Amino acid sequence: MLTVQDRLEAFNTAHVRVCDLMEDMERAVAGRFPPTDSQPAARAAREHLLRLNCLTLALVQRKDALARLDPTQPADEAALIQLLAGPCPVRFTAATGDQVQVEELRVTRIVQNAADQADQIRALVAASADERPAPDPYRLAERGFRVRSSLDRLRRLAAEAASEGLGGATDPIAPLAADGLLGRLAAADPGHRPDTDAEALGEALDRDLERVDAIRRGLRSRCHRELSGRLEAYRQKAADEGRAEHPELEESYRDAVAGLRPGSFEVAAASRAVRAYQQAVNGGAR
Repeated sequence: MLTVQDRLEAFNTAHVRVCDLMEDMERAVAGRFPPTDSQPAARAAREHLLRLNCLTLALVQRKDALARLDPTQPADEAALIQLLAGPCPVRFTAATGDQVQVEELRVTRIVQNAADQADQIRALVAASADERPAPDPYRLAERGFRVRSSLDRLRRLAAEAASEGLGGATDPIAPLAADGLLGRLAAADPGHRPDTDAEALGEALDRDLERVDAIRRGLRSRCHRELSGRLEAYRQKAADEGRAEHPELEESYRDAVAGLRPGSFEVAAASRAVRAYQQAVNGGAR
């Protein structure tokens, strides 16, 4: 039989999966269809993205509701089980302004529906790419800029994680550099004529962007798991000492939980909040 913690972990996995899909598909649609593109494929992709956003929002709202409950309290535990087992209300809106439709979907259905929407978007993006001419060599700079921007975000995240003792000691940039990423970025600089053809270099940069983003999401998720583990370990320590409900500890715990919400999670801020709770527990608030 699944424990409450098992159910929470399953929900968190589903939540991260759908949020990642939303982030990936937002980038895919924005990269393929300009805002002024009113062709059928562009409109269809945006409609699928809107439905994916509605599914994501339903899980974000359920995540917020779960975060307000304390599994160590009997009344909250019952509410947690009910929320984890029950369906989520999904408010589907349309870009055309049609009436909102509300569907009650279980988390597994939301994940499957989100994956289906993402598949539809990928198919539209791929079909559109097949219909368009090969990339202009002078547009390589723009693609290189997107990779550099993502790489900079990864560097900042890695630095934050290292300063907080999170994410392990491995340099996430090293395997990218070893794979020739820096050379491809140099080849995409304005005014540089690449030795290879523009189309091949552009496709390689697109793959680089996906890889860098995936590494960044993985590091972010690892930091989140490690901080969540630290928080729950000290929460258990406070409970073992009979101090989990102390007002000072409770307030500090709520702050830490809020900092770990996926929608607003920032490594440095969340680490400070968890550390503040750790210090409050070790400080012996009674």
